[in-house]
Amino acid sequence: MNMVQSSETSPQEVEKTVLRHPEGIQPGIICAVVLALMVEFLVSTLREHHISEVVSLVALWGIVFVAISAVLVWSVAGTTIVQKRLGRLTMSLALWGVLLWEVKSVPLTDLSNVVVRERVYGYKGKRIPRYEVVFGRAGEERELMGFLTKRNADLLVNGVLREFLSHD
Repeated sequence: MNMVQSSETSPQEVEKTVLRHPEGIQPGIICAVVLALMVEFLVSTLREHHISEVVSLVALWGIVFVAISAVLVWSVAGTTIVQKRLGRLTMSLALWGVLLWEVKSVPLTDLSNVVVRERVYGYKGKRIPRYEVVFGRAGEERELMGFLTKRNADLLVNGVLREFLSHD
């Protein structure tokens, strides 16, 4: 599987940058293990009991199974696509490259003083560096994107945002 992020321009003047989500494959592996354990549990339960005795358990199991499966698929195949087209910068969520829905859209004319800055988050004594993209005048800044990894921030800087960045 090709796990390379890209920034490309097509003949229709649509430039896009594809961002992989920072969760990566680890949640996918955990979900696969949990799903295997859930199937084992369900099979052993159904061997010992009739389905009518455990129908509520099976219904709950089905809901949890679908939720964990969704996390598994999203962690492996989910991306954010940032496109510059038709005078707008749009951010959309995609699954296996198929756009699911547009999350945010900003006119290109509004993108002034675009800055990428580091934010540090802490969790149990660990410092987790993330990056955010903001635009607008000082004091009136608006967030374009937040909680980006260094890799995704670099892809945006070298991709769709390169002509809008402020160089102070």
